[in-house]
Amino acid sequence: MQLKYILALSLILVACGGRPPNPVLTSQPDDAKLTCAQIGAEKVSLEHRAYELSIEEYERDQKNIIIASVGWILLFIPYLLLENSETIDIENAALYHRSQELTKIAERLGCPAE
Repeated sequence: MQLKYILALSLILVACGGRPPNPVLTSQPDDAKLTCAQIGAEKVSLEHRAYELSIEEYERDQKNIIIASVGWILLFIPYLLLENSETIDIENAALYHRSQELTKIAERLGCPAE
């Protein structure tokens, strides 16, 4: 009977791993009003955010490696702490699509290539 409760609690804890994704919208309401300078600045901001996500992903992977390496010592418990969410992948995909949208807008406006 207690095994059922332990398994249920384990599943709940595993589902809570990681933070929820916060993807950027591909199209923004004010896109039609953007100037070439604003498009360039936003693309730089997107690149910076992608860099931050790569650092976050590296740190997450390092933490998961450490947890997995001590997991065999403490049996099952550390594996509940692994972060397996797709948050970073979702946010990186959204950044990519937003960058593509900005490139299309820049081409329509005749902005110089960066």
